[in-house]
Amino acid sequence: MSPSLNATIFLSELPAAGDVTPVEVLEAAPDAALAGAQSAWPGVRLAPEAFLRHGARQAAKLPEPEKDWAQQHTGDPYLALACAERDAEALRALTTTVLPQVLPALRRVDASETFVQERPQEVFERVVVPGPGERARIAEYSGQGPLAHWLQAAALRLALNALRARKRHPEVPQSDSLLEVAGPAWDPALELLRKQYAPELSRLLQQAMKRLNAQDRNVLELNFVQGLSLNQNGAVYQANKSTISRWLARARQAILEDAR
Repeated sequence: MSPSLNATIFLSELPAAGDVTPVEVLEAAPDAALAGAQSAWPGVRLAPEAFLRHGARQAAKLPEPEKDWAQQHTGDPYLALACAERDAEALRALTTTVLPQVLPALRRVDASETFVQERPQEVFERVVVPGPGERARIAEYSGQGPLAHWLQAAALRLALNALRARKRHPEVPQSDSLLEVAGPAWDPALELLRKQYAPELSRLLQQAMKRLNAQDRNVLELNFVQGLSLNQNGAVYQANKSTISRWLARARQAILEDAR
């Protein structure tokens, strides 16, 4: 049995694909993914070939591309790519169905309705409206996790920026807060190193922070810069106190190892 047309298009974008993958997987995965995506968003118009080629480029990053990609949230990348292509129904679905899902997390950061309602529009402008000569950032969404979660991370980042800009919470000096992330316990030898090398260490820590994933970076900022407790931080991410504690420990360790 030969792969279907959809599978052929999909596989053409994968380097050395199909050598060891069973034919039934090659036949079924792209067809099923396309059908599922079209069923999830029936009013959205996106060329199947564009979706499959885009999906293949994303799948190439996965351990078993043909099989793993079919198990991703393929309906969400279909919608995201259609938004990047400026499909009117996709843009409507994004603003009326997906973006409202970020509101509960925003209310846990600041419950004022004006603050909450401003963020989805900011997210839309940031990820859907392309810059000059650029493609919309939403096209970078890969499907590894729901689109609403991807947008929520962007919304929380914008919310933190807005809080700092409006000075609703006193901001800890960046160098001090970053040093606290790396090692909060007082130690005489460490204190001497801080005094001698604080500017350089702060620079290294800031670079390490930028290399964290969005979730870890946001959790650190909510805890160390905005002063949210573990319970408050957990309310933002709908996670319990022990989970947030583990995330913080993981992020701090990653920063420490990176800077070292």
